Amino acid sequence: MQNFFHATARRLTVLPVLLLCTGWAAAAGAACEALDIQDAWVRAPAGVPLMAGYMTITNSGDDTVELTAVSSPQFERAEVHESKVDEQGEASMQAVDSIVLPAGETVAFEPGSYHVMLFAPEAGLEQGDVARLVLHCGDSADTREVKAEIRGMAAGAGAMHDMHSEHMQHGD
Repeated sequence: MQNFFHATARRLTVLPVLLLCTGWAAAAGAACEALDIQDAWVRAPAGVPLMAGYMTITNSGDDTVELTAVSSPQFERAEVHESKVDEQGEASMQAVDSIVLPAGETVAFEPGSYHVMLFAPEAGLEQGDVARLVLHCGDSADTREVKAEIRGMAAGAGAMHDMHSEHMQHGD
């Protein structure tokens, strides 16, 4: 039994060295830095305790990056969602666990597609202010802050279906 524990401990000691030598650990730690963020903004409808965040994210790096979460110190909760319209015209919105961006790929967070749902904003946030969104990549310790201008309902294309609609089917 003692040999088993000794051999296991030795393997666990070697693993970080192998990761470092292959470059995997270094690439994973800089994942969020490889993301180029453009046109980050938040839609703020009057009188609704929800906001939706949009942006265009391009992976400018050489390695695949996994966006695992978005958070914000200015909101009680933030979730990445995807809106879809099925063949019958029924809109639905689902929370997304992660988005994988291969090197060179771009994903648009826009009305009717991916977006960040922002719940219960802190008091006083309004049109013209700046929301701070924190992107989490790979492991949650790898983050990148994005500043997003808060705009009114007229900003951007699309209807309020990303925010809330009596026709929206929310997934479990």
